[in-house]
Amino acid sequence: MDGTLTPAPLARQVMDEADRLLEQGCTDFTVDLEAILAAVPACRQTLLFSATLTDTLRELQGLATNQPFFWEAQAPVSTVEQLDQRYLLVPEKVKDAYLVHLIQRFQDEHEDWSIIIFTNTCK
Repeated sequence: MDGTLTPAPLARQVMDEADRLLEQGCTDFTVDLEAILAAVPACRQTLLFSATLTDTLRELQGLATNQPFFWEAQAPVSTVEQLDQRYLLVPEKVKDAYLVHLIQRFQDEHEDWSIIIFTNTCK
């Protein structure tokens, strides 16, 4: 060792679906975010990801004190031809069990395919 101090690595906080986390409404993450922010170092890099640019995110960008990097894709919304999107309405009481059943069935029938499930709950 030559006695040179090496700076500590910068802490990073990554938040995906930032629009949903920061919007107050039917789901309020304020208490959760306060707990997270209290636990992470004040000197950090915060990365916010969102597919939807809301007024709250625009306001947050304007409040930033250190020249935030902001990137927005200008591509039109589109869906690939191969994408198979399906909606299924099921009773609330059985939706978790039915989801597990559908995933297992999908994996049995399509071993080399991928599946992405979007949900509006942290459960």
